[in-house]
Formats: sequence, C-alpha cells, structure tokens
Amino acid sequence: MGSKVDLKSKTKNSKVKDVNSISDEDRSVWFIWIGLVLVAIAALPYIARTPDLIGFIVYLCLDVSPV
Repeated sequence: MGSKVDLKSKTKNSKVKDVNSISDEDRSVWFIWIGLVLVAIAALPYIARTPDLIGFIVYLCLDVSPV
C-alpha cells in the first residue's frame, strides 16, 4: 500500500508530463496562427480605407464558395 505522499508525487509527475507533452509542432502551429491574426489586425485600417480592396475580397469569397 502506498502512502499519501506517494499519491501526491504521482499527481505532480503526471501534471509535469502533461505540460511537457506539448510538442514543438503544436507550438509552431500556435505561433503561426498568432502571427496571422496579428497581420490581419494590422491590415484592418488599410483595408477599411480602400473600397476596391474590400470589393476584391468579397469577390474572392463569393468566387471560392458558391452560393
């Protein structure tokens, strides 16, 4: 039979394993998404000022997904 001390150390070890189980590929995907979001937010003021660009984006969206 194990003591309470053994149970606490096992739960701490499992938490450490969960944190360390995040792979480098997962981190890189998150960084890519964060970068894309930041670029999109930075581009918003320029897109809002250019109606031709807005029309182009709408045309692309409608062309890609037929209604």
